[in-house]
Amino acid sequence: MNDTTALDLTVAAARSQRDGFASRVDVLDKVGALRTLPDDMHVTTDMVAEFYEVDRETILTVVKRNRDEIEGDGYRVVTKGVFEETFKLNVSSRSARVALFPRRAVLRVGMLLRDSVVARKVRDYLLDSEQTVRAMPVEPLSGLEYALALVNAEQRVLEEKRRADAGEKFKRAIEGGDGLGLREFHKKYFSSVTETEFMEHLYSKHYLIDQRGKGTLRESGPRAGTYRDGSQHRHPSYKGKEFFYLHANRDRAGGRRENTRVRPGRWEIALRDRLAAEGLTANENTSGLFVIEGGQLRGELA
Repeated sequence: MNDTTALDLTVAAARSQRDGFASRVDVLDKVGALRTLPDDMHVTTDMVAEFYEVDRETILTVVKRNRDEIEGDGYRVVTKGVFEETFKLNVSSRSARVALFPRRAVLRVGMLLRDSVVARKVRDYLLDSEQTVRAMPVEPLSGLEYALALVNAEQRVLEEKRRADAGEKFKRAIEGGDGLGLREFHKKYFSSVTETEFMEHLYSKHYLIDQRGKGTLRESGPRAGTYRDGSQHRHPSYKGKEFFYLHANRDRAGGRRENTRVRPGRWEIALRDRLAAEGLTANENTSGLFVIEGGQLRGELA
């Protein structure tokens, strides 16, 4: 057995080897589907636990034991206020701080985590790919071949940068908007069902908080004796925060108002597909969004 396959990446003595693999975040996509925050760059502790199919406490233990190493890959803890302002997501009132893992830190956890089948796949993939590279025959290049290889490599780098820049430009343009309101989303994708049926589906599937009649008592006016809706009615639930967010604006009197909107970009498309899979009848033809995939632009049609 060679040195690579015999290596145990989880031990303290393998720190330098782990550092050598730190940039191989592509491996995460090869072994599973990592759910990320809206910036597509960071994940929370719960998301890391979900990816590696372990409980939250297991991830916390790995971080505690290897904090310096994981912080070197960008791991940080922010306040609840900073998190909510950055990602437009609400956090449970019990949580004063939120841990953020970039992909490098998620990969680092996989190299350190023992009791996880997914983490073991991460390590196996890293070690197997390293072994394959070492086993490849190396033949000397002529001066001309070497020069051509350099030119080709430079062209590939420039092309990848051009694609990435174009993709980021369109992504900012598409996802930088405010997103559709509930009524707008319904009309665009599900106008074949009534708005009432559409909203009932969002309530029954727990995407939105249903506080109809859970507010204060009306003491005057034509509806005296009835109860107002609760203060969080129609707000995104914990489940719904993946697709919805609270959009803040000002009313005519200058007061702050919030309304629920669909996250623009790929989340809008994902929500449409999710609701259709749950039985809501989608419109036959809905288009107009683009989804960014690896710097490439792909039109998304219903």
